[in-house]
Amino acid sequence: MRNLILALSLLASFSARSATNEELQTRIQNFIDGTIIPTLQSNQVRRFNATGQYWQGLSTHTDANTPRHTTAVNNDTIPDNTARRPTQETETWEQFLGALGGSAIPCAIECHIYGGPRGQGYEIVVIYFFDGVRWRKTVNNGPEPYRNRDWSAERASTNL
Repeated sequence: MRNLILALSLLASFSARSATNEELQTRIQNFIDGTIIPTLQSNQVRRFNATGQYWQGLSTHTDANTPRHTTAVNNDTIPDNTARRPTQETETWEQFLGALGGSAIPCAIECHIYGGPRGQGYEIVVIYFFDGVRWRKTVNNGPEPYRNRDWSAERASTNL
């Protein structure tokens, strides 16, 4: 019986950890693709058709160093900045997306808008930390495909 309890506790600790950064990136990509992008894109189309402008959102997390994941722990965090908005916006993340709903998520999300000679667009920026390194990915939705950026390590965090 003691061996079974030990085996179950080891299994539980293994399943709760983020074994590799690549596995975490896959989990985040699945979350973004399945939850954030479909809703955000349809709401952006609605917003653009109604106002001629896309919506932009501040980071979903006030601490620039969250969520912090390690090889030992998945540290999904509840977004604490979804009720704030840029001064020129009328809707917050909660009002515009609604899909975050107070649940812990594996990454911080920002939505940036742009306008250029080719037209308007927006970027979904995804940020997380893994073993003290900040990782970022940008998904472009608009006429400037060079804005797409795959996962890249930006810098080591100094205040973890």
